[in-house]
Amino acid sequence: MLDEDDPYTGSWRFNAQRSKLSTPAPQSWVQEIRVSGDEVEVRENIVRLDGSETVRSVRARFDGRITR
Repeated sequence: MLDEDDPYTGSWRFNAQRSKLSTPAPQSWVQEIRVSGDEVEVRENIVRLDGSETVRSVRARFDGRITR
């Protein structure tokens, strides 16, 4: 079950006018973040100026342990 009240859950779109990158800005960059209980899932879709595309997806579960 998604936590709709979580401030990170949703879609985030890159805004070149409000960002400072050390590399050329992509054509588009969208992150979709979903938080549910003890799990977070992030899907990222980046389209570069030359049309090449990178899609990343990560799912992490919180186990309560701290690692250093």
